[in-house]
Amino acid sequence: MKRMRRNFWMTIRIFLIPFFFLTTQAKPKDDLYSKISPGCVEILVGGRLDGSGVIVDAKGLVMTAFHVIKKKSKKIEALSRNLG
Repeated sequence: MKRMRRNFWMTIRIFLIPFFFLTTQAKPKDDLYSKISPGCVEILVGGRLDGSGVIVDAKGLVMTAFHVIKKKSKKIEALSRNLG
């Protein structure tokens, strides 16, 4: 019985020790948002919000999912909070 109790507590320690090393201070969500949001855009198709995308290069190339722009519309816009 004593040996089982000792093995039980040893097992608990083995599983709990990694959690002490993995608990680092998480960055605030606002900090993460401020870093990511400049590269995000809203995609308007035919003047209506239809999805989102991300700016992938300095020239302004935007990547989005095909289903966002597959509608047959002559007007597709990408709006950015920072770039307009």
